Amino acid sequence: MEESATTKSLDNNSIDKALAILHVDDDTCFLGVSKQILEMNSKFEVDVASSVEEAIQKMQQKRYNAVISDYEMPNQDGLLFLKLLREQQNDVPFVLFTGKGREDVAIKALNLGSDAYINKSGDPETVYGELSDALIKSIERKKSKKLLADSEFKYRKLIAGLLQGLLIVQGPKPRIVFANPEMEKITGFSNQELISLSPSEMGNMVHPEDREIFVNLFSRRISGAEAESCYEFRGIRKDGSMIWLETCASLIEYNGQPAVQGVFLDITERKKAEEKQGKRSKIPKHIQ
Repeated sequence: MEESATTKSLDNNSIDKALAILHVDDDTCFLGVSKQILEMNSKFEVDVASSVEEAIQKMQQKRYNAVISDYEMPNQDGLLFLKLLREQQNDVPFVLFTGKGREDVAIKALNLGSDAYINKSGDPETVYGELSDALIKSIERKKSKKLLADSEFKYRKLIAGLLQGLLIVQGPKPRIVFANPEMEKITGFSNQELISLSPSEMGNMVHPEDREIFVNLFSRRISGAEAESCYEFRGIRKDGSMIWLETCASLIEYNGQPAVQGVFLDITERKKAEEKQGKRSKIPKHIQ
């Protein structure tokens, strides 16, 4: 079964092209009326199917921006239809549109991945207003998720090739949520090991004499307070050896939540040369 297509941008509910909607209901008379109402505002182009089997056939032949489905239908009901789609990794926006206003059905639908649950009963203008709104919002959400996923994929691909190490740390109890391959070389830990580290284990990657400085700067950074963006500190590799690192950190948004992104450069050889010349490390003045 093909996955539904992503639509063009919807600004103020206006669209450049009508959205392809598949409406599934065993009541053919109701389908005819519903199709006319939905197509009155020119936002939707509606195809109809009187059974889940027919709907599946149509979805194999055409991509739809969203699906509307009744609950009670012969052979397979709307929940089974939704379950089938999600099991096949089809994330097409799905709205359960039924006259059965049962809370248990609504809960099951939402748990299975339905984007909305609309009751057919009531004033038609109100009902179809809610249905239209649910369709547009669910399609917009899918597009936003796809754009975010595409953006994150490009970002990961870009930073994976950096010559510097890169970590993204997130959460009130800090955890590493991303590490690029260069960071594995610097620390000696594999990507999976880095992501599995507890906050205390992360702290052990910093030399004891620099740990308080490091934690303080991270806390200030994640809270949005002013903090030194670039500084040097001593790190501890997996094998216990000490290295000098230069890091530049910034506050970013990752998966919709604030996070600290740190870029790390191994400067051990440079520090050895500087020590021979009697130069001091670049530790922030207020915390030296």
